[in-house]
Amino acid sequence: MLTTILEDIHIHGTAFIILALTTLLAIVAFKLRGDEIVEFSVPVPSEAKPGWRDGKTLDKPSLKVKFGFTFFVDTFQENPGYIQSYDPATGKLLDIIKAHTETDVSEALSKARHAQKMWARTTFSERRRVLKSLLNFIVKNQEEICWVSCRDTGKTFVDAKFGEIMVTCEKIRWTIKNGEKAISTQYQESPIIMPYKIPKIEFEPLGVVAALISWNYP
Repeated sequence: MLTTILEDIHIHGTAFIILALTTLLAIVAFKLRGDEIVEFSVPVPSEAKPGWRDGKTLDKPSLKVKFGFTFFVDTFQENPGYIQSYDPATGKLLDIIKAHTETDVSEALSKARHAQKMWARTTFSERRRVLKSLLNFIVKNQEEICWVSCRDTGKTFVDAKFGEIMVTCEKIRWTIKNGEKAISTQYQESPIIMPYKIPKIEFEPLGVVAALISWNYP
């Protein structure tokens, strides 16, 4: 009886937290000025939908893909050209993805560098509009984003709400409000021995950077 009550409290408590977070994010979206937002959409894969249960349950989940067999021994061999994506919480197969080659990476970097040069020439007002549009998209599609995170990392829905949605939205919101001031030229106090000089700090785009992060980040 006590176990049932505790489980009921846990379920209702979790539902309340999710509802509260969703309401808070909806308020954030409402405060965004509609004339500065560009609406866009991204196709949602079937694996990111709440009722998805079509994936095959793997006996021994692994990122390595194994298929085929040798001529003499009936055993599966690893194929380094592909990556097996699965839900760590259930062991269900999500998809088998072709691994990027060195050429693929080089082409992606080339495109990113070209886009970065264009981005570096934008004003902060233009960047703010992009950030507002991104924030609007995240708030409106938070459930799908949470399911993607849950299925990809095995985390709970509440963890996804806090770790993915809330954190990302707050960082974007802060940048929208304070970003222009944060990257503006800053003048420092001149040292006593060199009063004729005016030190200043200027922020310039670094260009394309690569981040090597853990699979379950954040």
